[in-house]
Amino acid sequence: MNSNGWRLASVKGTPITIHPTAAVLALLFAYSWAQTRSERGIGEAWLAGLAGVVCIFVIILVHELGHVGAARLFGVHTTEVSLYGLGGLSQLEEEPPTALAEVVISAAGPLVNLALASVGLLVAPVNHWFNPFFLTGIGFFDFLVVSFASMNLLLGIFNLLPGPPLDGGGIMRGLGWMVTRDQQRGRSVSAITGLICTAGLIYLAFTPFAQDNFLILLYAAAIMGLGAYSYLRQSQTPESSSASDDQIHLVLIDAQAIASQLGSHSVGSIHLLLALLNKPETPLVSLLAAHGVTYTAVEAVARSNHASIASSQPANPPGTPLVSMGARTILTDAQVSNLGGLGVFLALPEQSEAGTTLDRLGASLSNLQTLARNTFSP
Repeated sequence: MNSNGWRLASVKGTPITIHPTAAVLALLFAYSWAQTRSERGIGEAWLAGLAGVVCIFVIILVHELGHVGAARLFGVHTTEVSLYGLGGLSQLEEEPPTALAEVVISAAGPLVNLALASVGLLVAPVNHWFNPFFLTGIGFFDFLVVSFASMNLLLGIFNLLPGPPLDGGGIMRGLGWMVTRDQQRGRSVSAITGLICTAGLIYLAFTPFAQDNFLILLYAAAIMGLGAYSYLRQSQTPESSSASDDQIHLVLIDAQAIASQLGSHSVGSIHLLLALLNKPETPLVSLLAAHGVTYTAVEAVARSNHASIASSQPANPPGTPLVSMGARTILTDAQVSNLGGLGVFLALPEQSEAGTTLDRLGASLSNLQTLARNTFSP
């Protein structure tokens, strides 16, 4: 098991992993489904519990593969699909290149779920669809079909709510980007609609409509509220220089140039690392070089990682590469630390392309960060 979990399989080069926290989700659905069939005996209850576990992970997986397939249509590759306690996550190698790509990739997952729900509606007896959550009076096959379809329907509709981190938030970001022709403003639009949805969910939680769903609605509001706040913070991250962030801005400019040279449409952690290593006169670069981490070595690994992308894209994509959400978070954390380029290095996540690249060079990002922090931090 790696730090992201156990690797289950690979789909066209994209690894699928499952994190230990997924056990919480598995137990939740196993218990829920087992209770639904408990009146028919312990054997069928156990069978239903097992079916619930398989069902939820199949639904999440096909949802994420919908994103992966749509991303490939626009030349965006996925580094990993993870199943964990809150559902699933498709980690894109770079941000969607256009607003349309953002909308299509975001919408693909929920649309797959709604399509599967439609198939279930056609297969299951129609009368059972009017009572999908109280299924004790029907046969086991009908129970499986209706439950599977109902879960797809709920997941599809819920993910279309227009706020991050749900797919509806990505759709709103793309639409905002499309209308304003500005990716930052698109992110702001998504953040605002997410905050509105958060307020709506909190309001619903305290109405008679909620009934037994009070905690679920508050949980959903918390997830969306945190996602909207994160988007709002990222949308306010300046991409132009300021008096207090000149070093970070120069790192970003170099990273954008390096990303363009590597044929990438967006700046990621590896490009920020290369930008830091592109200044041989700094003490940080000397420290990293002493441990075998040089610009040449990292660039060679980066070019190897991006070979499949570079073969299908021009060497220098038109326009300035966009800044990925991951890179924005790194730059924001670096701004908070007030450590300039050193802050950028210390903010690099271990579970990132930069961390993976250093692993391939026989170096540990966390160990190097600790050494740099002890050596240079005030």
